[in-house]
Amino acid sequence: MEQNLQSLQPEKRPEKKYKKNTSTTRETSATNWQLTLNKNGTMSIHTDITTHTELLRHLESLSNNHFSLSKQAMLNACTAYIHRQKFEKKLRKGLFDAIIKCIEYNENESRFIIRDAVSTFSSNQPLAILMTSLLQVFFSCQFLDRVSFHQQTFWKLFIKDRAEPSPVVYALCAAILTDRCRHIAQLVSYKEMDSLSKLFFEKARDLIENRFDDASLETMMTFVYMATYKANTLYPREASMYLELALRIRHILVQDRYKEPITCEIGEYETLKRQGTAFQYIISVIQYVNNWRGIPVQHKPYYNDTVRNEARKMHATINLIKCDMTPMPDESQSVIQSIIGKRYIDMISAVVHPYYSRVRHGADDDIPLPFILNIEQQLRQIYYQKIPSDYRLPASIFEDGLNDLEFRKRLSECDQCHPTSVKLAATFYQSFVGLYEPFLPAIQKRRMAGKIECDPFELQAQKICYKSSIIVVRLLEYLCTKLGSCNTNLGLLSSVWEMHGRNACLDMTKKELIENGVYEYLSAEEIETSREYMIRCIGVLKQGYLFNGAEKGAWEYFNDFEQKLIKTLYNSPLQTTEYWGPVHGC
Repeated sequence: MEQNLQSLQPEKRPEKKYKKNTSTTRETSATNWQLTLNKNGTMSIHTDITTHTELLRHLESLSNNHFSLSKQAMLNACTAYIHRQKFEKKLRKGLFDAIIKCIEYNENESRFIIRDAVSTFSSNQPLAILMTSLLQVFFSCQFLDRVSFHQQTFWKLFIKDRAEPSPVVYALCAAILTDRCRHIAQLVSYKEMDSLSKLFFEKARDLIENRFDDASLETMMTFVYMATYKANTLYPREASMYLELALRIRHILVQDRYKEPITCEIGEYETLKRQGTAFQYIISVIQYVNNWRGIPVQHKPYYNDTVRNEARKMHATINLIKCDMTPMPDESQSVIQSIIGKRYIDMISAVVHPYYSRVRHGADDDIPLPFILNIEQQLRQIYYQKIPSDYRLPASIFEDGLNDLEFRKRLSECDQCHPTSVKLAATFYQSFVGLYEPFLPAIQKRRMAGKIECDPFELQAQKICYKSSIIVVRLLEYLCTKLGSCNTNLGLLSSVWEMHGRNACLDMTKKELIENGVYEYLSAEEIETSREYMIRCIGVLKQGYLFNGAEKGAWEYFNDFEQKLIKTLYNSPLQTTEYWGPVHGC
């Protein structure tokens, strides 16, 4: 493992800088444009572009920068406020209910009682060798999804010259085995994952239980990965407990040992910063089960007010943690890409967060139009102007009318195509679904409400959500089938899956589609395409998301959803790729 860690060398990736535009001359990547109106009424364009390829690239840049102008002019003719519609969230509500049932099962039953943990793990490999193998696979897959420490520092502090593995390593291995990775499944069978992860967790707990007041990176990171394990296995109360212990230690470290970065060992200081990524992941799980994250659903609060208030305090504390990670000279290109990619995903999240807080959780149904347009403008500025070209997929990949073969061909031939750039593009386009889904035309009961014709904003929202949902599914497919990415973002997938479900109009006859004016904003071809994409979403889930043993309730929910969908579409059973069957279940 030491050799593998030392072989990770980064490749420097230059970032292009863009100058601001002027009214008469537009400069993009040092290319000059000048439009001149001649006395005889003709116009001439002067530019230093010399090839057709350069022309296409710079026209693309111009179109990206000014995409919204014509639309904004159209929208400004409408009312200054847009009324928020009720959007059915059957898929996401069903998933949320399934997760809550799993948690209730966990807290009422002893799901992971292991009488003899060692005997249940049938492997000839010593645990130390197996742990090394787990870490090697982890660094090539899951680690790139959440870069939470500096690898060389981790090896130096917790592995090198140790007779007994550090509790951090045990806790991390426990989390790795529950983190939905198909590559890990090639090392450890499903039947052994639960028992082995439990064994690693208990070893970490035994080694750290008398050191909870030891303010060090080792104790903090041990509690972080113990909390990760509990979050992954849907024990949010226990995850909160370990997370709180980790936060207390982090506060001491920041105020004492790592107060002045210049006096710290750089790898340790960078590791402390990167741990913020792990903190954010754990709190995101806690937020979700408290119905504070994503689309809110009507559900009785799972925790009492005291527990919920404590969770809110932790959330506020973690929000103050700045994960301004800096790539290190010894890190690989894939790690550097992940670090930089997270920086821009966080920027997108920061833009949409106030919007979601107001539109999803606010009481006012009337949303100011300038507020919506400003959010869209900020999103486009981030993607087309702030994200370096090496991390941004060209607009030609997302042209209207491309079939699947051409879409994949353009992606495969794109120099900027790598897991991070694809995830960034998927996040960007999904943000438009989240931005406009509250303003879609109401599909049913429009005639009862006395409204048939759609207003321009509803039509625009429909167009954006339909196109963006198709793009996101295609990107997620490419991630898990061509780029081998694990742990598909279930939030992104369920959002666009829900949109395709709405557009599929499965419970409506052709007569009802006509009576409700659906064909005003959805063509028959688009309805059929949405039905096809619902099936494709199932394929993405099966290939890109490996449910762990604690999530059987969620697996059963999607399995039932799939069977009902197939029966509705084909009126007969259809052979599809089987899910794996978790050993334990709720």
